Amino acid sequence: MPRIEQFDFAILSLFLAVTIVLLVGSILGMRAALRRGVHRVVVDALRTNIRRTAILLSGTAVILVGIAISPLPGPGLSVLGPLGLAIIATEFVWARKLIRYVDQNTKGFQGTTDAIAARSPRWLIAPIWAAYWAAVLLVAVWTKEHVPAWVIWPLASLFFTPIFFWSVKTWRFARQRAAEAASIQAKPAEADSTQDAA
Repeated sequence: MPRIEQFDFAILSLFLAVTIVLLVGSILGMRAALRRGVHRVVVDALRTNIRRTAILLSGTAVILVGIAISPLPGPGLSVLGPLGLAIIATEFVWARKLIRYVDQNTKGFQGTTDAIAARSPRWLIAPIWAAYWAAVLLVAVWTKEHVPAWVIWPLASLFFTPIFFWSVKTWRFARQRAAEAASIQAKPAEADSTQDAA
């Protein structure tokens, strides 16, 4: 075994050992507290910690899946990263603060995207997506001898984030316009039926 692999194995073994010791220690601590009669507090604390751990693990898993599929064609981390962070933010204050920080520092970007999306027709989303990924595919094929695919696809996924954001905004504005048009059409019909009744 080369020295680097031995070092990596030693670090992973140490991490695993510390995790096991902490897990066994917390289980033994809970059992001791239960024997002392602190049942309700311990059970509530245990439930809270289990819920927080499950949320942290599920949010992290979503983010890691996004990272893992980033080399593949498609959005990957640009969609799954914020989704995983939103899952984590349901229970952890630091994630909520991070989301709030990003939200506050992207107001100008959001305003520009809203203005563009409000004027964009919904049918334009699919051609833009197709053109973007076709261009990325052409770049990947054209530069395959110089730039590895594991570099191109994650970068393409990262640069796809504003297009995805624009697409979602365009879709929402189109739905709002359709709902407003339906409500405007419904108002004259109500007025006609009120006049007929009188």
